[in-house]
Amino acid sequence: MNPKNSQDLFNKIRSQFTNIRLGDENGAATADPNNAVFFEFEFQEDADTFGSVSISLADGENMKVYYNRDLVSKIDEDSRDEWYAFLKELKDFAVEHQLRFDVRDITKNNLTKQDYENLADTNKTVNTDEMSEE
Repeated sequence: MNPKNSQDLFNKIRSQFTNIRLGDENGAATADPNNAVFFEFEFQEDADTFGSVSISLADGENMKVYYNRDLVSKIDEDSRDEWYAFLKELKDFAVEHQLRFDVRDITKNNLTKQDYENLADTNKTVNTDEMSEE
C-alpha cells in the first residue's frame, strides 16, 4: 500500500463527491486517508443519487472499481456521460500511479464489511481441514 496513492485518490474523489467512507487494509473503517485502501461513496450528479461506488487499492498493484450494474441503467444520457468521464479519470489516475485498472459491475447495491475483509485478505489461503468431501 502506498499512502501517497491513497491520499491522492481520496483528494480526487473528494473533489467531486461527499460522504466518502474509508477502510483500512483489514477492511475496518478509518478516518485517515493515508491508511485507506477502500473508498466508498454515492455516485451523484446534480441532486440525483444513482448508486454506490467502491474502489479498492488493497493489493497495491491494482485499482479495482466496483459498482452496481443497475447504476448505468438508472441514469439519463447526460449523467451517463459524466459516469464514463469519471471512470476515464480514474483510469488516468491509475496509469499515473502505475496501477492496473479494473472495473467490475456487481449485482449488490454496495459491498459489505465482509466483502471488504475478503478483499483486504488478498493472500488468503484455503484451509483444507474445513472443507468437506462429497
